[in-house]
Amino acid sequence: MKKTCLSAAIAMSLLLTGCGGKTADEHFAAASELASEQRYNEAIIELKSAVAGAPENADYRVLLGRLYMQSGDYASAEKEFGKAIENGLSINEVGLDLIQSFYRSENYQAVLNYFSEESGLSDSLQHYLNFYQASANIEMGTPENALTTFDQLASVAEADLQTIAQAVLSIRNNEPQKALNLLESFNEESPIALEMLLLKAQLKSNLQQREAALEDFYAYLKQVPSSLRTRLIVAQVHLSLQQADKANEQLALILRFAPTHGLTNYLTAMVAYEKKDFTLAKEHIDTAITSRFNTASSRILAGLVNYELGLNSQALAHLTSVQDQLSIFPPAQRLFTALQLQAGEFTQAAKSLTSQTLTEDDLSLAASTAFQLMRSGEATLANDIIKKIEDAGLNKNSQALTQLGQLKLGFPDQTESAINDLEQALILDPSRHDARLILAASYIRQQQFDKASALGDEWLLQPETINAGYNLKALTAMMTGKQNEAEQLLLKAVAADSENPFTIYLQAAVAQQNADSDKSLELLNKTIKIKPDYVPALTSIYRIKKGLSQDVTSFITSLQETQKAYPENQELLALVLNIYQQESLHSATVQLLEDKVSKSENLGPSAYLALANAYAAQQKLPQALALIERWYKQDERDQQAALAYANVLSISGKFKEALQVTENQLKISSTDQRLLLTKFALLSELNNYKAALETFSKLSKEVANQPRVLLLKGRVELAAGQTSSSLASLKKAYETEPNVLTAQAMAETIAQTDSFDKAVKFLEKHFEAHGNDNQQLYSFYGSLLTEVDSNKAREVYESIAKARPEDPTVLNNYAWVLATSGFAAEAQPYAEKALAILPQHPDIIDTYGKIMQLQGKYQEAANLFEQSLVIRPEHAEVQLNYVEALIKLNQKVKAAEILKSVQPKTPSQTNRLNQLKSLI
Repeated sequence: MKKTCLSAAIAMSLLLTGCGGKTADEHFAAASELASEQRYNEAIIELKSAVAGAPENADYRVLLGRLYMQSGDYASAEKEFGKAIENGLSINEVGLDLIQSFYRSENYQAVLNYFSEESGLSDSLQHYLNFYQASANIEMGTPENALTTFDQLASVAEADLQTIAQAVLSIRNNEPQKALNLLESFNEESPIALEMLLLKAQLKSNLQQREAALEDFYAYLKQVPSSLRTRLIVAQVHLSLQQADKANEQLALILRFAPTHGLTNYLTAMVAYEKKDFTLAKEHIDTAITSRFNTASSRILAGLVNYELGLNSQALAHLTSVQDQLSIFPPAQRLFTALQLQAGEFTQAAKSLTSQTLTEDDLSLAASTAFQLMRSGEATLANDIIKKIEDAGLNKNSQALTQLGQLKLGFPDQTESAINDLEQALILDPSRHDARLILAASYIRQQQFDKASALGDEWLLQPETINAGYNLKALTAMMTGKQNEAEQLLLKAVAADSENPFTIYLQAAVAQQNADSDKSLELLNKTIKIKPDYVPALTSIYRIKKGLSQDVTSFITSLQETQKAYPENQELLALVLNIYQQESLHSATVQLLEDKVSKSENLGPSAYLALANAYAAQQKLPQALALIERWYKQDERDQQAALAYANVLSISGKFKEALQVTENQLKISSTDQRLLLTKFALLSELNNYKAALETFSKLSKEVANQPRVLLLKGRVELAAGQTSSSLASLKKAYETEPNVLTAQAMAETIAQTDSFDKAVKFLEKHFEAHGNDNQQLYSFYGSLLTEVDSNKAREVYESIAKARPEDPTVLNNYAWVLATSGFAAEAQPYAEKALAILPQHPDIIDTYGKIMQLQGKYQEAANLFEQSLVIRPEHAEVQLNYVEALIKLNQKVKAAEILKSVQPKTPSQTNRLNQLKSLI
């Protein structure tokens, strides 16, 4: 029963629908009437119904297509015209409509190809087709064939085609105004009226008639709203008129239909950048570049955007890719150089500066570059920049002279010129306090105290600088031994400003010079009550307490609280970390920095280095390596991070990886002295002595003659068998700086190339001249004595162990001396104590293994040697110890395998290697 009712209902519905519906002709008639009233959307609805009722009717489709054109939907129009032709309509009747719908929907390939096989086109239609095909070629960037067509169109029968052809030819002849004049009075009923309107708008824009151009562009867009190219031009015109919001409206419309369009995204990024919406700007400029809009302008904008977001490594990468074109935008050139400096690319920054003409805007950057070059040992390049500044005439005003003077003070041979610049700066502008301060400091360094004091007199003339004047005069009095005068001057300074921390700090310094430490500490504490984070005062408190052998625990606790209260004071943080290092408070360093580093990518190089050093001191090399690797991976172009990474890799025994990191940096800065020095050291560790010495030859004279560099060169020459050269290099290093490192290197070399006895005598002579208060060198002296006088060696180490009973290095060395002197059992407690402090130290593990071996405990010894070699795989001495233990355990096959990998570094190791081979 239910089924019957349902069927009846459906039948009734169909009957009612059939009785009340329109025929296709009626829909067509209704559409025609609506169209005459310009009610196009309603007309289109009616015509769609007509086409649905009679899909083969070409007339219906033609009218529907033309209504689509009226409403601006040219893509839909072209489909209807195509169907009309398929339904038998002559192409001459609808061909022009179809061509225009292709062209105005920017389907240029269809304009060029659709009619390629058509014959029988009327002359008029062919002329219009030629026009649109020539225009399509121009839009597609292939105008060479189009101009011939316009030559021909200039003489056709159709007046509108003649006019637009003549206008295009005038443009070719560089006569845009003539072209515009031709188009000013075109017939608005012309089939190509819209194209004439668009060309007129483009001409007005090129002739800087931008407001009038916009009026025509918007008239065109009203008829052809889907023209994305025109909208893009309109956006650019608005931008040229500083109308960013209106430009953005057009750009947003384009991105709805073409979200990855390169130029549109670039312009959108420009607008966002101007509005300081850098996140949005980055999103669009990245899209533009990904979409192959990879112009110099887009890369520069990307660099600026990333810099504003703090993504300096990305900014540098973008600017590097177009560095040869940065001169078109000087601010970008300056930013590029600044980013190179920040990344440690000092020589590259110097090249960037020296390749351009310097202006006043470049002065500070050039001075900073020269300063960094000077610090990195590139004195020649630094001098070149100073000369370029002066040659550019940038040393004519007070500010420039102050900067140059301060910079030149870093060069010993330019002190006089620096002082002249600073004096001239003050003559030009006596109110420059920075120049006066720098000049005063220079006079003091040159011990020209009268001149420094005279500068203070000039400050006394102004109420706001009276305190500074008395401070300066008091300082010069202190430095010339006039303590009473200094005290009186400081009383006057206090009268001028009783809360000035520098004044009270100077009073504390006077008290300390008078050997009144209590008063000095009282004044320093007063200073930090006024300014709790005043680092000079905090530093002095620590030094005085250490000098008096006072407990500094409470001071460090207070300093920690101060640092928490002033977390932005980087100088204070550096002091805390420095004190932690001096006090061996490695756990405190880790506690302070570990959480900070985990939360921030840009905490600063000093924090990464301090934490890595703390990890290394705790023998936590994997953590140190992971930390520095993370820093390095943030920007592999960052030279400071790369050098730190290479250093930790080296400490971890990964010399090849460290060398690769260094080589990558040298590709950027091939003459950088720090990089070459690092490569030299790494090649020596890899026993590639020839390449190491070749690298040494590339170092500048200033760097090559530094004692520490000569020391390394001497060791490399010794390893390469160049004994006489080695001794000459080491002797030169020692004579330049007779310190612990050079003395130990000389003694080591004498011991290896001559005799232990002469090495001992050399050190004894050194001790006579320079004292033996350095425990490291004295300990090494004891190790040499083990080969000459074991009793005296034990005495030396016993005295060191008593002075430093908790020092694991001292304990380890004493244990070694005792063990190798026949007192293995007595040595064992010292080795065990050292191992409890540093359980992963390979030297201590090796010593303990040696003690076990000497007591006949070969399995325990072998286990310990194996553990040491896991940490330091290629240590020849430990390998030989391990082999000896294995032979005692009758594991000769394994011992022979290990002997194959041993590379002895001393004659004694070579002799021992041969002895062990003979036992297998």
